Amino acid sequence: MDKIYTGIRIGKERDTGSEVVVTVNGETLKHHIVHSPTGFAWGYNGSGPADLAIAILWDFLGEEPDHKTAMEFKNDIVSGWGNEWTIEEYEIENWYEVNIISGHVKDQRLPKQLREEEEKRKRREPR
Repeated sequence: MDKIYTGIRIGKERDTGSEVVVTVNGETLKHHIVHSPTGFAWGYNGSGPADLAIAILWDFLGEEPDHKTAMEFKNDIVSGWGNEWTIEEYEIENWYEVNIISGHVKDQRLPKQLREEEEKRKRREPR
């Protein structure tokens, strides 16, 4: 099943400092505390958006993302989100591939699913 990530600001304030709920396929997204001990945020370039970018890519890749890659994802995607957002797995995959090809992302690791497909393809190729 493809993953769908969603976020919503809750409470009266509904600004960048409000409480948030972030899920992947309806389950709470794990927060790997790197920059923001107070949790996720989005819509600007700060520590909460940095941790959100790291968490989304970590879940997507199945392993800890390269820090520079996560900060590029934060700058390109997370910092532009409003009060509510949704991003699907294929959108992250497209962003990842485009940024590797363009050279913006130096991390050449492929998402887990793509690595598995690449390994299967190589095994099928004649030697």
